[in-house]
Amino acid sequence: MNEIKMDVNFVIEDIEVETFHGIYSGEIENIEESFDLDLGDELAFLKEEGNTITLAEPQLEFVIENTIGIPVDVNLELFCKDDKGNIIPTSEINTQLSILPADYNEETGEISAKETKIFITSDAERVSKVGYNNVEIPNLANLLAKVPSSIDFKITPIIKKDQTHHVNIGDPIKLNGSYAVVI
Repeated sequence: MNEIKMDVNFVIEDIEVETFHGIYSGEIENIEESFDLDLGDELAFLKEEGNTITLAEPQLEFVIENTIGIPVDVNLELFCKDDKGNIIPTSEINTQLSILPADYNEETGEISAKETKIFITSDAERVSKVGYNNVEIPNLANLLAKVPSSIDFKITPIIKKDQTHHVNIGDPIKLNGSYAVVI
């Protein structure tokens, strides 16, 4: 019996992958911000040793936009620094927050950014904001009890791996946000 030998050549055009569906095990960059608190000459005495202030209703507001279909928890660290750049020990506050993933439309395959609005106060029963996730941190007033030179925050994202992630390939893996401090 004669053997038949066949060579098959075929060409596959460039394949362009648009989306990923699965579990993303990479990391998202930390967000670190610092802003100076300049009281001017008239109120500079508030920073003198021994002076403290009591804030009746301190409030922090964060709006975080998730442009990817990955649910994320974040560890939020807030702290203040004195004129020498040292952390004021009584000012350190830590809390964990959940950020919603971008919306994924199964029919169209589109991924749409989603905002998570977070309102932090020392008394969420008394002071809250409609349309926001209201978070209570009872010692929030300690953040500014000793008047600082700067207020710093660090957001450390932790990717949740208990549900399917949807990512547009080519889009950056990041969170966008804004914040407001009301004292």
